[in-house]
Amino acid sequence: MKNSIFTTLLLLVAFVSSSVMAQVDEQENSMSLGNKNALIIDVQNVDTKQLESYFKEYFKEWGKVKYNRKASEYYMNEAKLKPVSSEKVNLYAKVEELNKASRLLVWIDNGDGFVNSEDFEKEYDAAAEMLVDFSIFVEKSLVEDELKEAEKNLGKMERDAKQLEKDNEKYKKAIEDARQKIQEMEEAIIDNEKAQDDKSAELKIHQEALEEIRERLNNVGKNKKLKM
Repeated sequence: MKNSIFTTLLLLVAFVSSSVMAQVDEQENSMSLGNKNALIIDVQNVDTKQLESYFKEYFKEWGKVKYNRKASEYYMNEAKLKPVSSEKVNLYAKVEELNKASRLLVWIDNGDGFVNSEDFEKEYDAAAEMLVDFSIFVEKSLVEDELKEAEKNLGKMERDAKQLEKDNEKYKKAIEDARQKIQEMEEAIIDNEKAQDDKSAELKIHQEALEEIRERLNNVGKNKKLKM
């Protein structure tokens, strides 16, 4: 039995140009039906929840994806897995956590046995290619999610920039209004000082008149006393 299949891909994404190495291995692993041959692929920079979500999204094209809580295992009964077989198959899958990566294990029962590279070479190669395509789908989805987040952040920054522009105009207007108000107050001060000068002159005249009246009051009767 072949130990592993290596597939080197060059994935050119519109947003990021990068080289993606995808490796599909096979080995017997424990699952709900015992130890069966599994196809295994490790996907970098993705956690188990993300990988499970991408798995359900990608494989729903070929049937209903269900979950066996007791076995912690996804399964698809009588899946129309056309990339692998023209006949319906049963598919089982588990996701395991790795360091900065997650592992997908897939078992495929084609009715004659679980797909492996020795007994079902054609089906195995097709299944391996399908998992490589899945890893590309995950890579693309991650970049798309990153793009959406970047666009979201850009939109926020653009809104913040517009708000800053509005604030700038508001501050400029406030300064202009303040300058106008200062000018008006300076003119009012000049008018006030002139009014004070006028009032002081008027007050002086009034005080002089008042003194004259007081003097006249004090002089009332003085001449009459002299005549007696």
